[in-house]
Amino acid sequence: MSDPIKTPCYCPGKPHENDEFTLADKLPIGAGLAAAVAGVDGGVESIVPALLRHGAIASWNLTDEEGNRVPITPATVDERLTWETATEFLSEALPRLISSVMPTPLGSAKSAKRTAKSSRSGQIAALTSVKTSSSPTPPTPSE
Repeated sequence: MSDPIKTPCYCPGKPHENDEFTLADKLPIGAGLAAAVAGVDGGVESIVPALLRHGAIASWNLTDEEGNRVPITPATVDERLTWETATEFLSEALPRLISSVMPTPLGSAKSAKRTAKSSRSGQIAALTSVKTSSSPTPPTPSE
């Protein structure tokens, strides 16, 4: 695992000096796919939340009101990583997260075409293929 990112403690009752977050050394497939879909659906600003919700955080020391360790789930990530509490975390985590998704197969046109061709249902093709037109006339609908 990577070196922990330390921020001020925002846990109820401040049971420790720092909140610590460790990012996954290798991006889990769920995080990569969530980031790819988020990028298609919502643009770049959707990629980082998708990564965080789906496995880019390998561990954290966050606790609840009773001092119990908070599990890392999409819901707890959204609940505990607010703009107020995550600003310092994001300043260090963002470069690592972005670099973790840059070499993904969905980032290259050749891989996107290969993925589209190998998809039986065509759903992946809709997510990864980009169609451009060099003429100003709109395409005609197929029958």
